[in-house]
Amino acid sequence: DVVIGPVEDGGYGLLALKAANPALFEDMPWSTEEVAEKTRDRLRTQRLTWLELPMLWDVDEPEDWLRFRNLLP
Repeated sequence: DVVIGPVEDGGYGLLALKAANPALFEDMPWSTEEVAEKTRDRLRTQRLTWLELPMLWDVDEPEDWLRFRNLLP
């Protein structure tokens, strides 16, 4: 039903849904380390199945940008 691409800060960089599901996003504590786990809880409550991709990191804070820049050749 769902594919989640989790990131190190507790959120996700990808959420692919087989069907639209606005309830997954209602009253979500965005920009917190709880986002991915609350999403998993909602998927369990709705009895949906999901697959998780390997953990990655994203760029949404200045230190993330520096981490990214250090990877450039």
